[in-house]
Amino acid sequence: MPTLAELQSQMAVAILTQGAAVPATIRCDGIPAAQRLDVYRSNTLGALSDALADAFPVVCQLVGERFFAAVAQAFVYAEPPATSCLAEYGAGFPAFLAGFEPARALPYLPDAARLDWAVHRAFHAPDAAALDPACVAAIAPSHYDGLRFTPHPACRIVTSRFPVDRIWRAHHGDGDFADIDLAQNSLCRVLVDRNQTAIRLLELGDGECALLEALFAAQPLGEALAAALAREPGLELPPLLARHLQRATFSDVILPSTTDAQPRTASN
Repeated sequence: MPTLAELQSQMAVAILTQGAAVPATIRCDGIPAAQRLDVYRSNTLGALSDALADAFPVVCQLVGERFFAAVAQAFVYAEPPATSCLAEYGAGFPAFLAGFEPARALPYLPDAARLDWAVHRAFHAPDAAALDPACVAAIAPSHYDGLRFTPHPACRIVTSRFPVDRIWRAHHGDGDFADIDLAQNSLCRVLVDRNQTAIRLLELGDGECALLEALFAAQPLGEALAAALAREPGLELPPLLARHLQRATFSDVILPSTTDAQPRTASN
């Protein structure tokens, strides 16, 4: 006799596996088991498809509700949720779109999905206090090269060879789809963050993007600046750093260790 947990696991596999047969251990009174399972499967697919539509509203608008429902169902079967939190479901959707044959005619779609997901995760990110610029101002210049900045939990960087930021803005009423040339390869670099509950998109320069990418990857400031200068010679660090301190891009700064002890944060 299977345990309740085993029955639940069998049920989940049957619901989320396309073409799966009803497990022999599942019995129903009145309505045939296969028919009742179809009801659960339909409700589950509908709920997960709705969650994906909420997380990827721009993609849904670009392809239409019927196409989105079809690709969402295919994704659910390919990558069923691993947790019960619907807000966390969909991380693999942009990559799935890149390999989804019916969407090959829309090469910008995976990047539009990446921006949708960045916005979704920024909205649901935990709150955190912004790094006080005074903390950085109080650090001795001799420590600058070794500083490591902690990005705010809501911050994400998205790059694309398509103007997906303009597509996103048009979807939200800031611009017109008709003015966007999707055939033009104009590199998009954008920082996604959240001010209170409002999502913000900030266009980034080439060097600025390289600097933030390196800092977000926990590289020290000296190495991050070198990466930025390789992309944009002549880049000036002070105004860029001031810009992002004012914008609350960072939540902490870690000082370089002066002994064998662990690094300490400026807030300690």
